Amino acid sequence: MMAVLVAGGGFALYKADPFGLFRAGPQAAEALPADAVFYFGVDLDPSAEQKVDALRFLNHFPAFRNAAGLQDAGADIRKAVFEQAVATSGCDLSYADDIEPWLGYKFGGAAVPVSGQGEPEVVVAIEVTDEGGAETGLAAVNECAKQDSGVGFAFAFVGDYAVAAETQELADKYAAAAEDESLADSQEFADDIEALGDLGVATTWVDVKGTMDAFGSGMGMLGAAQLQFLETAYQRVAATFRFESDSAEIITSIYGDLPAIDHGENQIVNLPDTTAVAFSQAGGDERIGQAWDALLDAQRNMGTDVDAQIAQFENQTGL
Repeated sequence: MMAVLVAGGGFALYKADPFGLFRAGPQAAEALPADAVFYFGVDLDPSAEQKVDALRFLNHFPAFRNAAGLQDAGADIRKAVFEQAVATSGCDLSYADDIEPWLGYKFGGAAVPVSGQGEPEVVVAIEVTDEGGAETGLAAVNECAKQDSGVGFAFAFVGDYAVAAETQELADKYAAAAEDESLADSQEFADDIEALGDLGVATTWVDVKGTMDAFGSGMGMLGAAQLQFLETAYQRVAATFRFESDSAEIITSIYGDLPAIDHGENQIVNLPDTTAVAFSQAGGDERIGQAWDALLDAQRNMGTDVDAQIAQFENQTGL
């Protein structure tokens, strides 16, 4: 569940996350270092309204409804995720005995630059309600991770969080750094997150320039003009993912030197200042219909069973 994989000198969380908990708010930033250049956070216990709206929206989709089995806002999504994953992991772990007594609801991860050359390290923060129980439980999860994927992780504690990293030295280092000054203490981070308004179940933040500096030569695939544009126009980006009862929305906040645009005689210029994207096309309904028919014909000519694929998609999504 909280396992992490060492891969190519990095701390690749997703590949060794045997229970999928991070397939994935900012509260976890309280336990992550202030010099992080990338952050993601998940809150599995958001506001009651968010929980209700999330379940109403996600239960529109048969694939989620059948797999998750979550019918009301009081359901424990941690238990559902754990039991789905542990069935295929081969680990002898019990959610009720080994996980639930100490596991909180907030999780986060950050990319932290390393001195000299090398990709940033990844550090993970896991909310815990009982440090003693978490120490025993995380040790069991670590053994499960090593059994399931061949690699494990180390952890230390700061505040109400366990901080997991590739080695014990790194875990201790990042926990101490967060205790001195956490990402949540950063004024830039706080301003960017505040600009998002109410936070949803998932939140992310990127220091674009810091990330580019951290990856160094790894950004060489981009041209000089593209790099310059990113450094000035998109210096920092934050986003949160939240639900309404019949929709999902992503709210973003961008800090940078965005250029002024001369709209000329554009007919869609008279929009609210808060407009993020606008698009206009005459005869769009006819064009989309024509393009769709052409796409289906092209796929059928290639031997693709389009009708079967569409039926499968409709069955999985309920659309």
